[in-house]
Amino acid sequence: MRRSMFILLLIQTLWGYDYNDLLIDAQSRIYPKLLMLQEGLLHNKEKEKPLVLTIVYMPEDEAVARKIVRKIEHYHDHRIGEYRFVVRMASYEALDRLDRTDALYLLKADDTSLKHAVEIGSSKKIPVFVYDFNDLESGALLALTIERSTVIYLNRDALKKGPRFSSTLYSIARFMDVQTN
Repeated sequence: MRRSMFILLLIQTLWGYDYNDLLIDAQSRIYPKLLMLQEGLLHNKEKEKPLVLTIVYMPEDEAVARKIVRKIEHYHDHRIGEYRFVVRMASYEALDRLDRTDALYLLKADDTSLKHAVEIGSSKKIPVFVYDFNDLESGALLALTIERSTVIYLNRDALKKGPRFSSTLYSIARFMDVQTN
């Protein structure tokens, strides 16, 4: 019994976090649409330049990031409304070299990497979406979960520092007072 538990723990450690396909599917459909609710983004955006969402991943989750990119491209067909839309990938290690993005979608990572990514998002005043609701503690702005229905959570503290959104989002979201680590 102990041996099998050890092997199971070792496998999960070596192959990364276990992602929920249903949650990935919901986030792939909704996160790009939430980007459109950011105040001022479309006013300041030239129509020739695409909206850019960057999926940020750890090396062991690269396949998951690719899967999310394919899903988002399938659901949105490189457009959101009348704007071109591009989904990119960047590892947490390469995030400092990221030239331009309009939002970050963070997959699971260690606390240091998550916090660093959130700092980059905050300094650029762009939304930081997370896969895991618990990662709001790192200071990320928004998480989407599936409970009895799909629920959008906004980190109240991150909202004070980050971008503003349409009142539509505020009316449907639940606000969280998260103690950041």
